[in-house]
Amino acid sequence: MSSSIQRMEKECLALQTAMTARAVARLYGATMRSLGVPTTQFHLLGAIALHPEAGMAELAELLVLDRSTLVRNLKLLERNKLIESERPAGSRSKRFALTAAGHAIVEAAAPLWEEAHGRLLGALGEDGLAEARGALERLRAAAREAGPADD
Repeated sequence: MSSSIQRMEKECLALQTAMTARAVARLYGATMRSLGVPTTQFHLLGAIALHPEAGMAELAELLVLDRSTLVRNLKLLERNKLIESERPAGSRSKRFALTAAGHAIVEAAAPLWEEAHGRLLGALGEDGLAEARGALERLRAAAREAGPADD
């Protein structure tokens, strides 16, 4: 194996963050599986609940999702009657709102999220959690600054 490939495997932040994201998502996903909503869709429900005026561009930016992934997941949530969409008069962008069923899932998720979060907190400790969050925020900001404007 060439030394450049070994270096890429060791130092590639895309690989390291992808592996970390999958491991963390696996923990939260397994804990929250009973909700019947994959983690990407759950995060989208949360973003809609917290940012009801956000259109697709804002949701994509908030969650760092490409447009096709966002649209696919919005359609699934709407088909499953967890969100509703409307296009306000004079607007080119749809707005989304949680239905009663969507709100119920978000509410039911709180104790499950606390369980998963508590497990990670137990493994990392308060300081480790704060360090990890800070490093991830800095990395995300750096990637946005260094990367292309659009997907």
